[in-house]
Parts: sequence; C-alpha cells; structure tokens
Amino acid sequence: MPSFVVLNAGQGLSFAGVAKSKRADVDGDEDPSVGSPVVGRNEHSSAGSGDPNQAFLLHGPRYGQRMAFPPTVDDFYATASEFARNSLDAHVHRKHHLVALYAGTSLEHLAKGCLVRRSPALITELRNEDSFRSLLLLLGISSASVPPQLRTVGLRGALQRIRPLVTSKATWDHLMTLADMRDGTVHAAAGNEVEGRLVVAFVQHADALVDDLGRDRVGFWGNRLEVANQLLAVASDEVLHRVQVKIAAARADFAEYDALLLEAIRHWAATQVLGRDQAFAECAACDSQGVATGSRDVGADDFERDPDGNILRPILSVLFYAESFACPVCGLKLDSPAEIEAAEMESAWDEGTEEVDIYSPPYDEDAEYERWREERGG
Repeated sequence: MPSFVVLNAGQGLSFAGVAKSKRADVDGDEDPSVGSPVVGRNEHSSAGSGDPNQAFLLHGPRYGQRMAFPPTVDDFYATASEFARNSLDAHVHRKHHLVALYAGTSLEHLAKGCLVRRSPALITELRNEDSFRSLLLLLGISSASVPPQLRTVGLRGALQRIRPLVTSKATWDHLMTLADMRDGTVHAAAGNEVEGRLVVAFVQHADALVDDLGRDRVGFWGNRLEVANQLLAVASDEVLHRVQVKIAAARADFAEYDALLLEAIRHWAATQVLGRDQAFAECAACDSQGVATGSRDVGADDFERDPDGNILRPILSVLFYAESFACPVCGLKLDSPAEIEAAEMESAWDEGTEEVDIYSPPYDEDAEYERWREERGG
C-alpha cells in the first residue's frame, strides 16, 4: 500500500508520479494497490472526526498529482491534461501498453470533472453503507466516521453517467473498448488499426468534455495540440471515405427494388414502433425513413419575454442526439455521430415541447440553488 503525505490546508498540489500496477482499477474497486483513489487522514487530527475541512488527499497509481480532498474540477482537469499528453506521446513512440492506461485515465478524470461541476455526489460509487459515507464526504456533510477509502465510480461508470449530458463524435463502442483495455479486461494487438481508432475516439471525446468544462482545448493539449489536430484531420478524411463507400453500396442495393416491394418496405419502415432511445431520420442514401439511436435531453434555445423584453421563463423543448443510424430500406448503417455528419445528416435536432415532461428530470430545488451560488462565485 502506498504511503501517504498529508497536505496542510492551503498547500498546493505536488507531483506524485504514476505508479505501476498489475491492472488499473475496475469500477468501484477498493484496492489502492490497483489504482483506487484513497483518502488519507491527517495524522494531527482526531481520529474519526469526519470534518470535511480536514487535510485529505486522493492518491493512487492513476493520479499523476496529489489532490487535496475534496477533489475539485481544477484537480481533475489538471491530471486529465497531464495524462492526455502522455497518451499521445505513448501513441507516437509506439509504447502501446501505455496508450490505453493514460488515455483511459484522462477520460476518467475529465468525466468526473464534468460530473463534479454539476454536483460532487455524481461521482459516488453506490454499493453499500460505506459508499454512503463517501457521499457525505463529497457533499461536505459531517459524519460520525470517515471511510478508510473514498469510493468513487470508475472509468466506465463515469463515462456512462456523463453520457446523457455530453455528446461527442466518438464511437461509443470505441470508448468502451478503451475502458476495458485500461481496466485490463480485454487486450488488443499492439500497433494495429484498432489502436489508431481508439486514440481518435479518445481525442474526440476529450475535446467534448473539455468544452463542457468551459476550458480551452489549446491549454488542455499544450505542446501536443498539433498531434491531436492531425489525428482528428486524418480521421475525418477516413470517416468521409468510409461513409461515401457505405452510401454508394446502399444506393446500389436500393436500385434493385421493384416499385411494389419498395413501397411496402418504406411503409413498414415509417410505421415501426421505436424505442425510447430512437427517432426517425431521413436516410442520406435513399431518402426513406431510417432509425437513429441516441439519447434525449431537455434544453432551452429561446425564452418567453414580457412586452418590455425582459425574460420571464425559458421555453423548454426535447433535444435528440443521434449516436448511430440504420436504414431498414437500403441497409445503410452509420456507426457514430462523425459518420452521421459525414453523410450530411443532422446528428442532433429539436423535437419540440410536447414530451418535455417525460424527459425532464425531477426538479431539485437545493441543487438549483447551489448551481446559482456557484455561477455567482458564492
């Protein structure tokens, strides 16, 4: 077990290095020897006081810097940036065994930062009563006892929790493969096309998370910005070529239908029952009704105003974010938001106000008040 160095109140972050481990932690793993964040107790404080203002720190092989407890958005952003640059270095220098470790950990910290920005409670790993004590710590609520370790959600869980809130051009399956490789549950051949696609997915999703944090990607990537840009540029060309081939093949298949069969298939396609995560979308290859799969959220692009122009209330509507597309008529399949956009289709659209109540989360007055305070620096 790693030794702990206690940070006094107000002390800055110090570099702790990256320890090697047999495997990175799996969601909710408690063992600090395999990378779980650990809470250290101030040796000068009374045992079990539970004071959230004590000098705590997070420490483990996945953290390039020591973090003062509770972890902040700035903490997560700083370590995510460090790991992101290391991952691109590992990719360039063909250190394949380190790419998934660094990239996955960077995404974990970014995702947790995005969650903490909304509420520290969102990174809690919820399994048992010890997890509840971690929740109390994250919320700054005094407790009669302090858990020996801070239990937070792992990489896969953090990505899944932030998924309804932040979208990117990355293919979800690629992100999950990256998470599995980071956690040591799957292995891929080093140096092949798979790693290239995973690194691109990492850069795409990291950019989206950085934007959600309100940070500048130039500062995030630092002197590795050009590497990130080149990866995205090459990937864009490859995606466009791949989509053009898919559309050409789909149009060739579509041309073989006779009129009566085409009419029947189109009628069925337009009247099929969709799931909660699906929506109809016009196919780029045959103009038929295909099915987009993704997620919905409620947002406001406009406001209701009084005669003097003052804002009265937001006009809420349901927004759909497409992550993949399939046409049952011509067979076109697009596997990511990037492919959808390369096909010149919309990857997100406004579905109107009719189902706002269905997709709106319950109103949390306390959370709304805390968000209001944070926005005003209070």
